[in-house]
Amino acid sequence: MWINTQPCLDVVKKYWGNVQGAIARVKQALQQGWCDNPTGLFINSCILWG
Repeated sequence: MWINTQPCLDVVKKYWGNVQGAIARVKQALQQGWCDNPTGLFINSCILWG
């Protein structure tokens, strides 16, 4: 899994408690084949769960 870290830095700082769940969601989405943008899914998952 590759996530572009640059746009994620502020999100990770602000929503640190949601990072583990967001990573799990991205991994699951990639395994299921429905994720075309892991970075965007990661950011949105962090924010939505915050």
